[in-house]
Amino acid sequence: MKIVVLGGAGQMSSLTVNDLARSEDVKEILVADFNYEKAKAVASKNGLKCKAVFCDAFDVEQVRKTIRGYDCVINGCTYKVNLYVMKACLKEKIHYTDLGGLFHVTLEQMKLDQEFKDAGLTAVLSMGGTPGTINILARYAVDRLDTVETINVLNGCGDWTETNEVFSVPYSIKTIMEEFTMRPVEYINGKHVDVDPRSGLELIDFPLPLGPAYAYHTIHSEPATMPQAWKGKGLKNVLFKLALPQDFHDKVAFLADIGFASQDEIEVVEGIKLKPADMLNAVIQNIPKDSNAVVKDCDILRAEVIGTKDGKSVKYTVDSIARENKKFNCSSTELNTGAPPSIVAQMIVRGDVTERGAFGAERGVNPEIFFKELSKRDMYVYVNMETPISIDNFEPINAQKII
Repeated sequence: MKIVVLGGAGQMSSLTVNDLARSEDVKEILVADFNYEKAKAVASKNGLKCKAVFCDAFDVEQVRKTIRGYDCVINGCTYKVNLYVMKACLKEKIHYTDLGGLFHVTLEQMKLDQEFKDAGLTAVLSMGGTPGTINILARYAVDRLDTVETINVLNGCGDWTETNEVFSVPYSIKTIMEEFTMRPVEYINGKHVDVDPRSGLELIDFPLPLGPAYAYHTIHSEPATMPQAWKGKGLKNVLFKLALPQDFHDKVAFLADIGFASQDEIEVVEGIKLKPADMLNAVIQNIPKDSNAVVKDCDILRAEVIGTKDGKSVKYTVDSIARENKKFNCSSTELNTGAPPSIVAQMIVRGDVTERGAFGAERGVNPEIFFKELSKRDMYVYVNMETPISIDNFEPINAQKII
């Protein structure tokens, strides 16, 4: 199979390239990026099956020429190009997946469902860790229930890295700032409702090595895709909350609150205007890297699914745990975000995903196959099933490791 990774020089997508390069089924990988020099470096690092090319993902015709003849496109660029790339894939008859649309763009992407169906193509939307893997965790539980009322989507991050870097970000600072400032949209009582950024503070008892951590609402795509997938099961609520390391959260919150998330130009000196978000991104990019840093972190994805089975109330808690990884020489966030689109792109081309259309991962990706692939990359899935305790029918928590 032949795969294109758009934005392949990025922090997360370079891991995607590395994962693809390890697969015997993948014969050719095209690393396409606006930064051609970085794309060449990523391609060179990952062997002879990789090659690099310049590509402006906002240019549909250029994307068409770039991806022509390939089996699947993994879009690791900013969500702002998602619709452009999808249109190019439709015209070139190529399967598609991406890292997310930050809710609003995801809704627009879902409108292309019928066009992808008619073309006999699959577009798995928002296929990173969260959204992505976490949607499949929820699918595992939903498949075992007769009705579903609530899905709590939770992401907990821990970082104990030994480093002298003054400030290190796990993924795009622009995306982080948008998550901190855009109004989240949750699915509550059968309707999409916007809430205040970083509201709904709640202490979540995540599994070790993280443990209890405070989580809050941020904008995400799970409340966009899940309600459509499971409206037939009575789904009423989908809520996303994120827990970041407290020190990192406090620093980002300060930067967001004083305006560094803004995309509006301000005059920094007479006659020179810049966007604060771009200024911050440039500053972050120029922070000296600590080559001796010892990465120690974790990324925990949790889907809490509440519903009924045979008339009884049931709650499933499905967790996926990722740690820093020596084999890939990467952080948990890089592994948890970069590997899933590689897995799903290969599943699509192999025929493990037969659903056609444009949809979230919960609709078309088989959990058992996907979980086995995660385990090959040292990411494991655990499930707990709880039912109410009664005198007549005592059913204790049943905890087991799936893979």
